[in-house]
Amino acid sequence: MSHALSPSVTESADEVGGQSQDLLRAMVDIADGLVTNAEPAELLFRLTGHCVDLLPGGAAGVLLTDATGGLELAASSTEQLRVVHLLAGSSPSNPWAECAATGQAVAAPDLADAHARWPAWVAQALSSGYRSVYATPMRVRDAVIGVLSIVGTSPGALAPGDLQVARAFADIAAITLLTRDAVDHADTLNAQLQSALTTRGAVDRATGVVAATEGLTLDQAFDLLRSESRRTRVRLVKIADAINEGRITPGGLVAGLPSRGQPTAGRS
Repeated sequence: MSHALSPSVTESADEVGGQSQDLLRAMVDIADGLVTNAEPAELLFRLTGHCVDLLPGGAAGVLLTDATGGLELAASSTEQLRVVHLLAGSSPSNPWAECAATGQAVAAPDLADAHARWPAWVAQALSSGYRSVYATPMRVRDAVIGVLSIVGTSPGALAPGDLQVARAFADIAAITLLTRDAVDHADTLNAQLQSALTTRGAVDRATGVVAATEGLTLDQAFDLLRSESRRTRVRLVKIADAINEGRITPGGLVAGLPSRGQPTAGRS
């Protein structure tokens, strides 16, 4: 006697299998960057993109602690200014600051119910089209060195499996900031944190130059930089520096052939 699975069961199994394959591809992508000594900031950009692909969120970001103990946005899944501003926690009372201060994950499945918790930030989030938020700390031993942030466009809590994925991504984000003996040397970790934030600034400037020159949106310009980095196997920050210094013109980048030479690949 045969027991055929119903179409709904088969579709559910296929969906789970597809999600597992997507997660595996994301982990392989990040692991490849780790073993090839890719720049931490480049890996953080990749990681935020995978977060949006795999988790039910509209945007994701990695915020790192700076020298003053505050948080600065080091990488985000989108270059839209309103979203970047939102992820950076423009108001002093926000989910990221609470997450970093307590060292605990922070969640608000429905921001309509969270006005009293973060008044100004919630108002900004809702006006930007976001309805839920989740933040989880990035740790090195007992120290919180940053926050992985996710904002969603519809209300709802992350499912248990999605929570595990988010926590795993937060752990991976922390690992990308460590090199060989960095765990035992605070100065090395601080240098990595500052390097990631500096890279963010260079990429932002180059993205703005490409967008303004070529009439693109910030997201389109950012995708162009990342595509060029992967195509040429040159680090993202080197592509950005070359654009900022005029060694690559935006027009040459769009055409796929740099018009003023190409930055030298290698490890900095």
